[in-house]
Amino acid sequence: MRVILIIMSFKDIIKSDAINTILNEDELAVEIIYTPLDQDAKTIKAIVVRELIEPGSEDQGRMLQKQAEIHIANDVDDGVSSVNINGDMVSFPVRIGDDAVDWAVIEVVKKDSGLWQLKVQR
Repeated sequence: MRVILIIMSFKDIIKSDAINTILNEDELAVEIIYTPLDQDAKTIKAIVVRELIEPGSEDQGRMLQKQAEIHIANDVDDGVSSVNINGDMVSFPVRIGDDAVDWAVIEVVKKDSGLWQLKVQR
């Protein structure tokens, strides 16, 4: 019998864990629609932290901004491989069970080989 051994790099393991464990719909992840700037929309899995309320900057009249954070795969097939601030859009409900609304990607909070952490605003 011949055994084939597949060796994964540490970065590959992190990406695999992000896609198969962290972004598991049986746990915390939900499906969202991600629309990259000038590209077609696609459905991907995300962990959504809803309704962070942040004060806007002085040039926005200091009003409160309705924001959320999403965690998505850093992967061309199961997530996105690049992000366009103020160009990419996502769509998901404000509250679970409601209709989806559009959110603009306004900030990359963190990025590693497995996940993007993005701030979005509606």
